[in-house]
Amino acid sequence: MTAAQRIQENVDRILRLIMGFLDASKAEGGESQQLATSVALNAIITEVARQQTVDLWSNDLTVDLRLDPNLPEISGDAAQLERVFWNLMSNAIKFTAANGKITISTEAVRDQVCVKESDTGIGISKDEMPLLFSEFRRLKGASTTEGSGLGLDIVKNIVKGHGGTVNVESELGAGATFLLHFPIAGKPPVSRGEQQRQGIEQFD
Repeated sequence: MTAAQRIQENVDRILRLIMGFLDASKAEGGESQQLATSVALNAIITEVARQQTVDLWSNDLTVDLRLDPNLPEISGDAAQLERVFWNLMSNAIKFTAANGKITISTEAVRDQVCVKESDTGIGISKDEMPLLFSEFRRLKGASTTEGSGLGLDIVKNIVKGHGGTVNVESELGAGATFLLHFPIAGKPPVSRGEQQRQGIEQFD
């Protein structure tokens, strides 16, 4: 790597950190709650996967998109939602070994749009699970990867600001699955009672 490439890499890293702090500030300030436009999540997920093509290729990973062609739209901020799926896919790439796979699926269930992202990565231990969405917290397996530890905190805050929920299922050494639920446009937010009926474990 040349000196110019190292400088550019450091600039890109700093910009990502700044964008992370700005996104966290917006989410905490409630800006993502201004749900004014209809958003097609399939289009956002497809675009994020396209943007991550180089990282997927350089890490010898494949991505499998299983998107419901009749998925209803949700109400929200497309840029903020793109950040959600960018962060989730970036984490999956960081913690999945070569020849691994990332699978993203969408479907409509009752009045909700459900998104599932699974990877064949290192997984998460049970004792670390409650810390997963905490601000500035990083998992033990993150010690050799770059980042501020804000990624999943941003995800949680943005999704919550859109009336949705985000949860995770994982075992150490067995990959991780992130489950996101959003209300269909014009429907009420996803309630805690509905999550309990579906058997979804909630992390605050």
